[in-house]
Amino acid sequence: MNHLYLDDYASGYGFETRCRTCGHQARESHTSLCTRPDVHGRLTLEDVSERLTCPYCKTRAVRLHLHRLTPVHHFIAGMP
Repeated sequence: MNHLYLDDYASGYGFETRCRTCGHQARESHTSLCTRPDVHGRLTLEDVSERLTCPYCKTRAVRLHLHRLTPVHHFIAGMP
């Protein structure tokens, strides 16, 4: 069960949408997803994926992928 909402990914993350029917791909930001009339910040990513519609074939078979915009730096403590 996923308890993370769309607003939890507001900074540092981007989204990629991909239609399972026609294969159309697009990159979306948090603000562009939240400006849609049927999407708001308190939805889980699965709920957002169910509400998105492909702009080309008009089906609701859109998969939402999360990607990190900023690199993660791993700090390794000093070793003797």
